[in-house]
Amino acid sequence: MNVTDIQFIDDVNFDDSREAVLFYAQIGKEKIKCGLGQIAVNDHYQTTDTKENAIENYRKNKIYFQDIAKDLIKNDRFNENGEIFISSRDIR
Repeated sequence: MNVTDIQFIDDVNFDDSREAVLFYAQIGKEKIKCGLGQIAVNDHYQTTDTKENAIENYRKNKIYFQDIAKDLIKNDRFNENGEIFISSRDIR
């Protein structure tokens, strides 16, 4: 997979059941769901643990999280559902 071809779609939402911010990468015609754990992002930025803060933290720092997602895609770190999920261990 050529990571130089990865684009990110400007579409962000929240999955309440997974407590995760969702955003999407695209390589050619393939769309890849990427998730960012609410607790991980809010802990990293030391904000109150709400979904609103998680979304806002993602939006303010989306290039950073997109770069992490690119690295995970490049290293084939997909979960069992074929998705990329950024956890606290991935955030530097």
